[in-house]
Amino acid sequence: MAARRLGVREPRPHERVRPEVPLYFDEGWLRAGLARYGSYWVLSARSGYERDALHAYGELFGLDAKALRAERLAVEGAAVATAPKEPRTAWEVTSISEAWLRSELAKYRTLTGVAENNGFRLRDVASAVEKFGINVQREYWAND
Repeated sequence: MAARRLGVREPRPHERVRPEVPLYFDEGWLRAGLARYGSYWVLSARSGYERDALHAYGELFGLDAKALRAERLAVEGAAVATAPKEPRTAWEVTSISEAWLRSELAKYRTLTGVAENNGFRLRDVASAVEKFGINVQREYWAND
């Protein structure tokens, strides 16, 4: 009652904050993340959790990131099971063809999608699109 008189109200049940337990406490979540991304570093970047904490719990659960990724890729029928690649060099970006870039844009429909799925930096893909004079919005988003 005194709190109400002072202008402080009790939080409603749907507003109550519960102490949040990190997702990496869940072995299933950690296993799925490592299978998807293939490394603690990428999972850390995507989830916002510390890499060392993820790695510690991965070791606690006996998880091997590369093995989980290879297993997932084998199940999906991938020909080569490799960990995510480091960003490619600018030289490799300049050697791509317009036909390949157009086919990737048709598949992913965004520069970010092409960059992330092929190991390129976004700015390098953007410069290649500009070099070939491709209007992504007009050519690949027109059907939306």
